[in-house]
Amino acid sequence: MPATVARDQGKSTFIKQTLFDDQYANSAKINELWTESGRDGSISTTLVNKMRSEMGLTGNLRGVRGTTKRSAPAEAKRPYTGKKRGRKPKSALATVAANATEDASASARIGLTASAFRGRNARLNRLVDVEADIDRLLFKVMGLDGLSEVEDTLRQARRLLYRVIG
Repeated sequence: MPATVARDQGKSTFIKQTLFDDQYANSAKINELWTESGRDGSISTTLVNKMRSEMGLTGNLRGVRGTTKRSAPAEAKRPYTGKKRGRKPKSALATVAANATEDASASARIGLTASAFRGRNARLNRLVDVEADIDRLLFKVMGLDGLSEVEDTLRQARRLLYRVIG
């Protein structure tokens, strides 16, 4: 018969002490330490996870990756050049919008429109161009204060154009 253990040395206390010493200990390691200390039975994974949760140690149990020291800056990691995921920062969106308006104004100065590059349906192409022009005008008006009626009228015209485009 195993030696009796004091009342305050139950499974929960043992788990807490073990997790205090090693916060990455999982239920298998805790059970191993439990049997090495000469105690009967086993500790359930549920109890281990409950104690981890109470101690704020829930989440990924993997350890921190070891980093290698690099001696030369030439071996530095190259930046990722593939597709970027997620939403772009607002400053990047403003830059893209500014570049788009510059490109549109440059092509307008040359006399090229979007319909000159598309060959399918000339009428639809012209309507899409008009819609883009209304959008540009709407954004210019939005930059000015006190022209809310003009904004509303431009939005209404754009909605009517959407109905025509289909």
